[in-house]
Amino acid sequence: MECVLTLLRLQIDSLRPQNDPAVYTFLSNAINYMHNFPRLNHHACEELILNRLIAHERGSRELCAGLTQQHQTFQEQESQLLLQIRRAQASESDAVTNIRKIGTTYCEMHADHIRREERDALPMAVDTLRVEEWQTIIGQSRLVRDPFDRTDRMKGFEALYEYLVASPEAHSVN
Repeated sequence: MECVLTLLRLQIDSLRPQNDPAVYTFLSNAINYMHNFPRLNHHACEELILNRLIAHERGSRELCAGLTQQHQTFQEQESQLLLQIRRAQASESDAVTNIRKIGTTYCEMHADHIRREERDALPMAVDTLRVEEWQTIIGQSRLVRDPFDRTDRMKGFEALYEYLVASPEAHSVN
């Protein structure tokens, strides 16, 4: 996800009204990935952890509620970005500006979200949750699938996958 966000930010920063249509295909694929995989899998697993953390650590309630609310905000931003990408493909004059504005905010907010999870929420969860709870979380999250696994059901992400595999920028992000 971080690799996709980094490449998305690079594309947004270099976006121009006269872009090649392939740029919009990449942006659409990247946003669709971020709209579907995290919502259905990654965020669902996070919320299992956050809900258990809230139950044990009252001081985590504000942090966990904020992280959960951001998941909804990301969905709204992704929907707006997809709409603006379609408008840009139709050569609507303000669409590129809107993509830059919404996309920059989205990428910055998502990066901050990841930092808050890694710096604050996950260490607190590691210190607070018992082994049995982690086992339950792992059991409930077994269905997590990454669209880059190239199954027939996930063919829509083929162009994004190919770009990530071939892109020197993707390799420097890791």
